[in-house]
Amino acid sequence: MAVAMGAAVLCASAGLLQAFVPMGLPSASGAPALRGSASFQGQNQSSSATTAMAVVSTLGVAALAAGLVRRRPNAVIARQAETGFKMSKSVPFLPVSPALEGYVGEEEGFDPMGVSLAIDIRWLREAELKHARVAMLATLGWITTDLGVRVPGPMFQVSTLQAHDAMVDFSSMSQMLIWMGYAELFGFLAIINMMEGKTDRKPGDFGLRGLYPADEKGQYEMQLKELRNGRLAMLAYSGIVTSAVLTGGTWPFFAVPSDQTKTQATKGSAFCGASAPQRRTAVAGVAARRALEASKSLPFLPKPKNLDGLVGFKEQEFDPLAFGELIDPKWAREAELKHGRVAMLACIGFASQQYITPDVPNALDAVYTPLGIQGLGALIVAGGYIESSAYGGKLTMLDKFENSDRAPGDLNFGSGFLSGQSEEQIYDTKLKELNNGRLAMMAFGGMIHHNLVVQGPMFPIFPAGWEGPQGTWSLEDQGFITELARGTIGWNGTFENAPKGFFPQGPNQWTPESPPDMVVELSLGGAIGL
Repeated sequence: MAVAMGAAVLCASAGLLQAFVPMGLPSASGAPALRGSASFQGQNQSSSATTAMAVVSTLGVAALAAGLVRRRPNAVIARQAETGFKMSKSVPFLPVSPALEGYVGEEEGFDPMGVSLAIDIRWLREAELKHARVAMLATLGWITTDLGVRVPGPMFQVSTLQAHDAMVDFSSMSQMLIWMGYAELFGFLAIINMMEGKTDRKPGDFGLRGLYPADEKGQYEMQLKELRNGRLAMLAYSGIVTSAVLTGGTWPFFAVPSDQTKTQATKGSAFCGASAPQRRTAVAGVAARRALEASKSLPFLPKPKNLDGLVGFKEQEFDPLAFGELIDPKWAREAELKHGRVAMLACIGFASQQYITPDVPNALDAVYTPLGIQGLGALIVAGGYIESSAYGGKLTMLDKFENSDRAPGDLNFGSGFLSGQSEEQIYDTKLKELNNGRLAMMAFGGMIHHNLVVQGPMFPIFPAGWEGPQGTWSLEDQGFITELARGTIGWNGTFENAPKGFFPQGPNQWTPESPPDMVVELSLGGAIGL
């Protein structure tokens, strides 16, 4: 009875609200029309609208008195009136944000807070897809570890809830954040160039086409599935974490029902992964040909400028930070080749250190030996001489290639090895040098990091008895940065741990144990003192 009465009240309220909704947008003939109703024709539209409102009000009161709820006709709840006003499918009592027009999922019309009217929809969709993808991976990873899957090694045998703290203690969380920041840099460049109109990239598109359908309809449906599953995963991950903390158990956290108790409530559900209505022709073309050229190596960024004629440009078109638009491309290529050549030599020397000088196997320790210091000094002198004499004293970006047709990186050294080769062979050799130099610059950084972590030589990669990177940094347990990251440095705001000489009584309120001439001492992690 209470349910019937409640339904009757809702029905009557809906009727009364419908009767007093202000007139909608003007129709083609200039007369107003009710929201969600058919447009009226002729000169008697105003009186017809008044009559319609009275009828709806009467029906609402009658429904309240009788306790009956009747289903509204399809014509009344139509989503699209002839005036062009459109109601949301997912939230039928709210209008659709016009900013969703042309984006995947627009047929759902979900933006109840109207965020897309205040913030650029491209930025919102980019953020939504990123969070959705991370949430899908996080949900899958949580369930996988809860089911017992582990990476071999004693340091990985922890519960899913303990994994975060274990990663912090294991010193791997900081590495993850560094690599995520590196990837986010490219994402930042992608969306900035997209919003500035330099590319035709769509939000969330990073050029990955694995298992991607070839037809436009299939592409749209896959994008819609990703969006829906991502939204579900964001909610699911929050629920999983909450359940894990409250129950202290593992997924699925509760007793699994038997086959007899399972229902078919979700059969035929179109909430996640179902085929959506075919997209309108006006907004079709998700995979349409781009009008603006994109980079070959980074298809979510525009094609770099001012690099034509340089080795490797036509194959890779790699300049994500657009240095070619800010500085002389020849000067930048010269610097890149120099660093690449030095890095290739450094990689060879770094890896062979333990075999050439067995008494100092760790290459990082070599620079602190007398012979290493002398060698480093000799390298600095030789490098300075080459830098100052190779260009006739022209060292800056403004004058190094002034009135010169010299190719970047050409120091007239080793050119004899290119004699007798065709133009194609010479170009291929230069391209190999460029690619290997880029790889060597990244590899050398990894080599240094490896020796710092294992506190030993390059080989073997994992020394015998090594238990992981925790505790391998010299100042990890007492350093200022470590305690700052853990939140254990300085005063935490409580009077139990107040700095020496501080008392909460107020200005000039000192106790006999702390006279006013006492020097305030505050320890910052043991490494820095004030």
